[in-house]
Amino acid sequence: MVIIMLKDTKKKTMTKKMLKSKPVSKISKAKPAVKPRATKIVSKAKVTTKSHPTTASKTVVAKKARKSVTSKKSVQPKGFKHHAKRIYHLTPKFIHGMVAGAFVGVVLVTSLGITGGAVNANPAPAGCIKVTDGINVNNANANATVKLNDGCGVRKFVLKAYYAPNDKGGAFGSQQVQFAVTTPPAVVKTAGHEPVKIHVNMFDNSCFYQVDLVDVTNGDNDGKNPIAAVATGGKKDCRPDQSHAYACGSLGLTPGDHTATISTFTTTQTNATFTGATIDWGDNTIVQATAVQGQTHKYSADNTYTVSVIAKFTYTGRFDGVHNVTAPACSQSITFATPPPNTKLIYICQISSKQIVNIDEKLFGTPQYPVDQYTKDLTQCVVVPPPTAPPTTTPPTNAPPATLANTGPGAVLVVFGLAMIGGYVFHMTHRHVQHKKRSHRA
Repeated sequence: MVIIMLKDTKKKTMTKKMLKSKPVSKISKAKPAVKPRATKIVSKAKVTTKSHPTTASKTVVAKKARKSVTSKKSVQPKGFKHHAKRIYHLTPKFIHGMVAGAFVGVVLVTSLGITGGAVNANPAPAGCIKVTDGINVNNANANATVKLNDGCGVRKFVLKAYYAPNDKGGAFGSQQVQFAVTTPPAVVKTAGHEPVKIHVNMFDNSCFYQVDLVDVTNGDNDGKNPIAAVATGGKKDCRPDQSHAYACGSLGLTPGDHTATISTFTTTQTNATFTGATIDWGDNTIVQATAVQGQTHKYSADNTYTVSVIAKFTYTGRFDGVHNVTAPACSQSITFATPPPNTKLIYICQISSKQIVNIDEKLFGTPQYPVDQYTKDLTQCVVVPPPTAPPTTTPPTNAPPATLANTGPGAVLVVFGLAMIGGYVFHMTHRHVQHKKRSHRA
């Protein structure tokens, strides 16, 4: 390109000389000098560059324009409407984070509460109490050796052994069942005296247990005494339930003309509630009734029928929820026979079998129906079965506590704190993601 421009300069110089040497008339007739093609190309290139900017130039210009607009917008004050709109859009994100944080808090409190509900509920023990080697537990007993430093004075201690819902001891109170306690309390004196070894009877230590060394110097106020040491362990849930007893108390029938009426019906129960009964009249007729006494049934043929009543109960186990149970049936037999003409039938009770029969009145008191074996007093045929108690029930192995571990107000603070942290993290994460998307689009 440089060479071309030099040639062009030489030609211009030659043109100036020709103007000086030739007359004006001839010069006007001369043809105009033709510019080199290369010069036109260069000129076009310059024009093209100015009138058609490249893609890169457009991008730079667009970014500058957006920045200038953004800077202008940022200067403008943001009013209440703007902030209210932002809060409206961000609130769901914050709530989602709070829910997630609260869930984590509940899980954390539950898991941590299992490990020390009993200890956390009690005041801290005095610092002068020293427990040598903790609490030792075996199948026969649990024991702990206690020594007091100066300033402790004279103190009293007991060991309390509990059935527990898990190998961490479980929540204190409703989820534990006390097995044994040291009686009388052991007296421990201050420095200068020998350590005292304290014992308590123990159950099979393969069962979940918790043993507490409790300071009862100021009296045994369960749940408010300082606990100096705790031992937990076991492999299965052996907590005994409350005792529950239920049975049909009595059943009595009053016969009629091929009819039977339940005139007496009672139940006995301990820690259980009667909810109704199933009545089997003995002729393939079975009915359900909530009120048994007064129920009447008519029979279609002569025969001996056995009426049985199965009482139903419900009770709530201490650890394993509601149970619907039935008691053994109480039964009584009754016989119907059509008397011959001109015969008066009466109902009598066979004392030994509690069975009601109807016979010709003339036969009562004869060797066939002696008065020492039969009686007209039908109340002696009321059936009174002995009450039976079901076996003691225990909850399934590794049954979780029915309620959240009682860790006190600290649990509420933990859940609330984690909920707020979760909401804030979720909110900030959402803002960061949105900011990255806007930057990417820019």
